[in-house]
Amino acid sequence: MTAWNDVVFLFKIAAIGLISVVAKSHTARYGNEFFFAFDLTRMESLLYICFRVKTKPPNPSHMATITNNYWNGTGKYQKEYDAAWKALVPNKGEAEDGLPEALRSIARIYYDYYNNGFMNAHTFEQGEWDDMMDDYEQEKKLDSYFQDRLDYLCSHLPYSLWSELDEWILKPDYATIDFYNNGDDVLDRAVDCIMKQIIEEKLIPTEVA
Repeated sequence: MTAWNDVVFLFKIAAIGLISVVAKSHTARYGNEFFFAFDLTRMESLLYICFRVKTKPPNPSHMATITNNYWNGTGKYQKEYDAAWKALVPNKGEAEDGLPEALRSIARIYYDYYNNGFMNAHTFEQGEWDDMMDDYEQEKKLDSYFQDRLDYLCSHLPYSLWSELDEWILKPDYATIDFYNNGDDVLDRAVDCIMKQIIEEKLIPTEVA
């Protein structure tokens, strides 16, 4: 039994070294965080691996060069947006029907993209059997909450812009997102469109607009 324990211990040490190299490489490339937990006292528990994904944040130096982006505070209607959010969007629950709720809807999508890499918005369902992979395909879909937000925007955006957003929203992959360089400007243009309507309808204080 002692010999077996020695083998198990050596296996764990080797696994730690190998996975640490992979983790560092993966973290450097994608900005993910790996966490490992090893129980060296129980023979049957060789290895526990916990993986928590944290999307690669926008590069600060690159971020400084981006304009017309509400995430870094340079949106086309940034001042008006900040005022509209305070005046029209409640801390909890839905906003008033119409443009206020449209603003809340696009903001929810916007936030989950830049803060979470769409980890909340995207969901995966079992698809058809793939003979090549010898497993079921994973079909990416929009979570029902975010689908409702997207559907709501259809009535408040030009159809061409809404269709572009609808087509793009499932394309980003949290592990390989290249912020500001993958068509995500559609989010800012959608916010611009809603904010322009809010300003025209004078839904925020005139001194701000």
